[in-house]
Amino acid sequence: MDLTKQVKDRLAKPIVLIGFMGCGKSTLGSLLARRSGAVFVDLDVLIAKKAGRTIPEIFARQGERGFRRLESQVLKAQLHPGRVLAAGGGLVTIPLNRELLRSRRAHVVWVDVSWPSLWQRLEEGRKGARPLLADKATGKPRSAAAVRRLWSARRAVYRETANVRLVVRKGEPPGATEARLCKLLGL
Repeated sequence: MDLTKQVKDRLAKPIVLIGFMGCGKSTLGSLLARRSGAVFVDLDVLIAKKAGRTIPEIFARQGERGFRRLESQVLKAQLHPGRVLAAGGGLVTIPLNRELLRSRRAHVVWVDVSWPSLWQRLEEGRKGARPLLADKATGKPRSAAAVRRLWSARRAVYRETANVRLVVRKGEPPGATEARLCKLLGL
């Protein structure tokens, strides 16, 4: 089997990157799509476009429940062969979304980052773009302990949903991580 046919066969199913916010799904997805010839879709970007608002504005006006409804609609519309999707960190917490991933037989990749590395990334990128980093009642930043509890709770769902687990190595350049992902996926 030539390499082109092998890549096309792999892309016959959508590839969906899951993991906690800030783990690098969008960066890896973009690199993977470029290398494989797939179409890259950042679900959060499409959700914001569809709503005509930023993600924080959607959360403020519609709450997390309203955001998750939009997220499920966009996932369903985009879950097609030849696509690499970067999912929001909470996408797989919704049973409907997990069922969609199973029914479309997606390659689901859990992008797993250690807590210390993840917290460092989140702290460096704390600019209000991640609504779940703020306390709902006060709007003030959540503590590291509160965010870690959310991260810990979601790990079981990521593990259960994923077909492939990609452990991100501290200090590894995104291109090297993406190359390891290609190898894991047989691309």
